[in-house]
Amino acid sequence: MVATMTAEDRLSQYKKTVTQSDGHRRRVETQLQIRKTKKDEQLAKRRAAVTQTKEPEETTISGVTRPVKNYNPVDLPHLLSLITNVTGPIADILEGVQGIRRMLSVANSPPVEEVVNSGALPFLAE
Repeated sequence: MVATMTAEDRLSQYKKTVTQSDGHRRRVETQLQIRKTKKDEQLAKRRAAVTQTKEPEETTISGVTRPVKNYNPVDLPHLLSLITNVTGPIADILEGVQGIRRMLSVANSPPVEEVVNSGALPFLAE
């Protein structure tokens, strides 16, 4: 009645071990995940540093110094009126175009649909 057990059978009953291929696969997945998180952290730091140093305090348009304003979709009618007023000063038209471009340059969810629906594209393409 005594059954002869091989070394593998005894080992499998004694202690559940991880096979060599499973261990290797897990280590590779863990290393890959760590590398991805480090890469994402580095990119986030780099983007934060670029956005902090990139924004000027003032702009000079035709010799007139104006502070840089961060525009949002609420300002779109004002910017559109600046663009459509072709008889107005060129500095105002330039401010309107730059304002819309800054609004569309936002990294997270730029208001593209609002700009398209406002009818500003023909004036921007000229």
